[in-house]
Amino acid sequence: KGDKEIVLEAVRQDGCLLKYASRKLQGDKEVVMESIRQSGFLLEYASEELQADKEVVMEAVRQNGSLLLYASQELKGDKEIVLEAVRKYGFALKFASRELQGDTEVVMQAVCQNGLALQYASRELRALGWRHRRFGWRARLKALIMGAVRQDGFDMNLACNTSQSHKKVVMKAVRQNPSALKYAGDKFRNDKEFVMEAVRRNGFAIKYASKELQSDEEVVMEAVREQDKRSWTNR
Repeated sequence: KGDKEIVLEAVRQDGCLLKYASRKLQGDKEVVMESIRQSGFLLEYASEELQADKEVVMEAVRQNGSLLLYASQELKGDKEIVLEAVRKYGFALKFASRELQGDTEVVMQAVCQNGLALQYASRELRALGWRHRRFGWRARLKALIMGAVRQDGFDMNLACNTSQSHKKVVMKAVRQNPSALKYAGDKFRNDKEFVMEAVRRNGFAIKYASKELQSDEEVVMEAVREQDKRSWTNR
């Protein structure tokens, strides 16, 4: 129970024996990691110090996101840890810090995994998503995306693949923020309809188009026309 070599050999055979180890050995990283590699649920029996160890907690949440429950408060506010957890188990958002419950990237990943995870998001993000609750999780996710694209620098690659490839969602994003073309994926950056929509609103968006469309005469002319109009308006 208190002999490290004996306990280490025991947990190699059966990780569950960690719960019978002495408190000292439940705080021994080598012993705990050996156990958690077999079953992440054994994080429950690790010392508070090791529940605050990023490597230990990451090993556990990679197996099962719900184990974020046993992480320290500090790690419940660690974005890398929380993202890993919600990708595996959307409801793990419940255990995340308030700050991360209001983080668009974290919430979208949680909703991708389980649409009902939105209930654990911040009030602001819930308001975006629940307006569309009767249409299911995809509609909620779209609402989150459309709220997010209003912010400069939103990365559409943060969204689920299903949403990124959804033509209507991407088109609306580009209409609201032409710079969103940068994050829309090769498929859309090489789609003339999407590129034309972007450059009609901001000629500089042409730099996010595929090389092929950057050489397309119609696209180039539309971009130049928009920039000329912008320059004239700003005089």
